[in-house]
Amino acid sequence: MVTRRKEMFIVLLAASLVFISGCIEFGEDDEEVGYGVEITSFDAIPPEVFSGDSFDLLLDVQNMGDRTAEDVWANVERAGGSIEVDGFQDQVLLDPPTEDFEGEMHTFTASMTAPQISVGPENVGIRSRVYYKYETDARVLLPVIEKDEYAMRLEVGDPIPDMGVSRMSRGPLSVGIDGPSPVLIDEDDTTFRFYIQGQNIGGGVPYLEDAHGEGEIPGREQRNRISVDVSFPEDTPVSWEDEDCSDDNVRVYGGDFQIICRGEIDEDVNFLEVPIDVNLDYGYYIDQETSLTVKESI
Repeated sequence: MVTRRKEMFIVLLAASLVFISGCIEFGEDDEEVGYGVEITSFDAIPPEVFSGDSFDLLLDVQNMGDRTAEDVWANVERAGGSIEVDGFQDQVLLDPPTEDFEGEMHTFTASMTAPQISVGPENVGIRSRVYYKYETDARVLLPVIEKDEYAMRLEVGDPIPDMGVSRMSRGPLSVGIDGPSPVLIDEDDTTFRFYIQGQNIGGGVPYLEDAHGEGEIPGREQRNRISVDVSFPEDTPVSWEDEDCSDDNVRVYGGDFQIICRGEIDEDVNFLEVPIDVNLDYGYYIDQETSLTVKESI
């Protein structure tokens, strides 16, 4: 167990934030906004101190999404400034809150001591990084239509359905579907292909859920990777052409990810909107910075 020391500038804060609510509907005109655990403020109080004086770090976090945020913790490290501080890489564990939080803000605090300086003032940058486990789930709809039915609809001017998202939980990762729209089938070929794709819209970094742990920093090979589970509802006359396309190590490249899936219609149908359930599991971290001005002692 690591003990608190006055000269430390690294604080590990641990908690569990739990928020559960329903899904939301998305239309074509909805602007994608990242949700999840957010740092609403991060401050040194007071922001200006004399060398050797005490000050507090206040870190406010809130879950703005629809799903449970688990095992939330944070580290605080120096982000700038030329002061050399003994023990800067040491860590301090603070007791987590003993209750769950359902939307309200929670403030983590740590009492610190400003470093000794001989020439001032000196601005010390401090960065907080908050880690948590999260998930995004969605149901996407893929229209599948028999070729003769498709031709008839074109002749009479009936609308041709397009793929879309019927619901998606708010989180730092979004998910959708792409591919032929609609999918055309006939009695000789009832297979279809589609793509599950998504974006990192939360402003942070996703990583493999297995890499998450209190005080554990995800490594390079674990960052920008997530777990994606894809399934059809049991009562839908659809099966996988070969095997399902779920993958527990999907790379998020440049903020985007995509996996290829292949299914097969098991019954004779003229038209069917195939519901596809998608669940993303991942760890996620976000950063925010503040600064402390340290003056030379009088």
